[in-house]
Amino acid sequence: MQKWATTISCSAVALSIALSTRAWGAPADGTPRFGLFPVGWRWSVTLDADLAEPPGFLGSYAVLAFDTGKLTAYDLQQGQPLWSVDRRTSTAPILAEGRVYIVHEQRLISLDLSDGRSLWEIELPHPLSAPVVAVGSWIFTVDEGARVHAYRREDGAEIWSVEAGGASEQPVAVERERVYVARRDGVIVSLHVENGSRVWERRLGGSPQPALALRDRVYVGADDNYVYCLMAVDGRIDWRWRTGGDIVGAPVFDEQRIYIVSMDALVWALDRRSGAQRWKQSLPWRPTRGLVSGPEAVIAMGVGQTTSFIQGTTTKDGAAAGTIDAGGLLAGPPHVAPALSLPSSLVVFVARSLKLGTTLTAYTRSLEPAFTPVQPLPDPNAPKPTPGQTSPSVVPTGPFQGEPPPGLPPSALPPAPVGEPPKGLPPAGVREIR
Repeated sequence: MQKWATTISCSAVALSIALSTRAWGAPADGTPRFGLFPVGWRWSVTLDADLAEPPGFLGSYAVLAFDTGKLTAYDLQQGQPLWSVDRRTSTAPILAEGRVYIVHEQRLISLDLSDGRSLWEIELPHPLSAPVVAVGSWIFTVDEGARVHAYRREDGAEIWSVEAGGASEQPVAVERERVYVARRDGVIVSLHVENGSRVWERRLGGSPQPALALRDRVYVGADDNYVYCLMAVDGRIDWRWRTGGDIVGAPVFDEQRIYIVSMDALVWALDRRSGAQRWKQSLPWRPTRGLVSGPEAVIAMGVGQTTSFIQGTTTKDGAAAGTIDAGGLLAGPPHVAPALSLPSSLVVFVARSLKLGTTLTAYTRSLEPAFTPVQPLPDPNAPKPTPGQTSPSVVPTGPFQGEPPPGLPPSALPPAPVGEPPKGLPPAGVREIR
């Protein structure tokens, strides 16, 4: 196992950080003082090999699984490697509660996040069909045998195993005493976390995406173009909202709203309790993954002709906040990491391009004012137009003349078409929001 010391390679950068921390830095707990956008480049690391699986993130840590068989952890504050071990994995690393969980050759492996040493390994009864989920002292898996398993974090001992009643490719959602399984056949199953006993089942109108479980409600999108709000106590559908395309990924949330992205290239903000639309925003491309939540913004991902783009949308009113050109294709969703010495959080992602190879890159809030092109003042000595002749229009000069920069959305997009509603009336007692 290799370990590295984390150092700052440039004293000028260190001085700049120290001075900005005094006036603009985040509090000791990492709570950002400013919203995430507009952003500027912070650091970038060229990696020695390609990734075998999507990156794993938690707080200020990233764990990357390389196709060379190396598993390496990075400190996201400076982009420095922390440790590296010889470990292969067939799944993206899952980081939780100071642990790293990987699966290789049908074995679930637990590693210490601080140094990469092995803590335990267990044999799984079947190959997994969904990502591992680790919450508190619990680890949950769903296998190809359509069974849900609960393991103890401390030593990997199995606590319970139950039939899901159908196949599932989505990670389970866990909230308090409940575990929610989203089955491929459109059924959401609620299980008791202590023993796996079934609490309720609810059938949706399509195959579901990953669910968002909160204290009193469960939110889940499906491929019938609806997002559903289920009551956690009994699975009753409280409301549903129709979009013009399939929902992508799990919803994200704040105190008042949930946010979703759909294949009709729209980001939606809906009231958590009533389902009423608060705003919607067009994207210049179809989303490739679900939204990521950041300070005062949600982040959507899409692909242009040759590269991936990361676009921020403000949670307040849905205004386009800014766009990051990833410089290649994303290896997985970006991660919003705390930044103790900076005014806002970091946006960290891994991308690969033929020109740059595979890179780990971080952006953060830029405090510099945005550049605004200045139009030339009218010439006071210019001849006045004769009657019937119009003044020549003033063409702005500078870098924004002509087409907008690559990756920036057009100023206005036509409204996306809304698909036909599913056949039949909504279930009794369901508020259908249009």
